[in-house]
Amino acid sequence: MRPRFLFTVADSRRVGMRIVAEYSFNGGDQIKTKKQRLYGEVVEAIRAVDAHSLEKKTSKEKTMNGVELYSPIEMNKAIKDELGAKGWEPVKIPCQYDLISDEVCQLAQVADEILKCRAKFKTQRLMVEFIAEKLSGCEDLPFKIKSPQAVLKTLKEKGLVCCNRGNNRFSFGKDMQTEDLAPLLTLDFVGYREMDFVKDKVGVEVQFGKYSFMVYNVCAKMTIFKKMGHIEYGIEIVPTKELQKEMSTGVSFYEQFVWDLEQRGVSNIDIPVLVIGIAP
Repeated sequence: MRPRFLFTVADSRRVGMRIVAEYSFNGGDQIKTKKQRLYGEVVEAIRAVDAHSLEKKTSKEKTMNGVELYSPIEMNKAIKDELGAKGWEPVKIPCQYDLISDEVCQLAQVADEILKCRAKFKTQRLMVEFIAEKLSGCEDLPFKIKSPQAVLKTLKEKGLVCCNRGNNRFSFGKDMQTEDLAPLLTLDFVGYREMDFVKDKVGVEVQFGKYSFMVYNVCAKMTIFKKMGHIEYGIEIVPTKELQKEMSTGVSFYEQFVWDLEQRGVSNIDIPVLVIGIAP
């Protein structure tokens, strides 16, 4: 199916983001009828973002030095804030990698054991020494235990010291006694897949990154979330060329993304996805 461009009449009174075009991948436009309310919420969230009020950054790139550009991070956050306010929530799926190396599994198991214990440490040093003692029982670790400080540094590098849950950040030092932190740490370390927002079987991804991320979202991530029972339909929000020209280099755009999808074609495992191209 060819991309469908929805041209809008300019209105100087409205400063919200515009939906310039939509592309129905594998029947994605059925979201408008089967999930009409949710589609409406996504549209409202996009239009509620005033792109012109977002903080811009001064480019230091050679080809665009000194030019004021939209920040992909700021724009992404603005849209996500609007969706979050409407009850859309992120969903994280833990990954268990069968081919993961033995030493990685050992470290994950040690992290579980450390966090599940309810030992209380009066100082950071006592806590780190306890970790060092636990790790000393592991065989063939990918590093040598030279000191508690070296252990702590290694754990940080491995992603074992800090992890996130919602808007909270946990660490060994502050929340060592929190029993439910154990599975969180293991998930962060072993791996996970996360979708920006899910509500009533509709998954939404807001993507202002490279084209490979856009293709991955539609052709892999959404398929995985469908298989695991989290979604039935997907919506991918991306910038059009009009917006991309005012952003950092490296950001892909709607027209390029649609070309990739059309050349790839539809597989029997793909889910219906509506690609929405936006501009200020």
